[in-house]
Amino acid sequence: MQQASIKQAFWDYNFTERQLVQKLAKGTKEEKAWIIGRILENLPFNSIWKYITPVQIKDFFPYLHLRPKLKQIWSYTLSLWDKYEKASH
Repeated sequence: MQQASIKQAFWDYNFTERQLVQKLAKGTKEEKAWIIGRILENLPFNSIWKYITPVQIKDFFPYLHLRPKLKQIWSYTLSLWDKYEKASH
């Protein structure tokens, strides 16, 4: 992902890609939830996977502050992933 994509999610901050990755790895729970939420809210679906995983979305989902419609979409998506995961084991 190029710097422009980071700016889509963090237009009001001066994050570099490296800083973002570091915060996702070593930040507090609150920082990680905030970053994941911004990524889900503002980056195209195909771009989010460079930074976050479905497991991270699932783990942080209760702490994410998303628009209601987007929260509903991700809740549904997580339920589908969960069904698929159970069926494949």
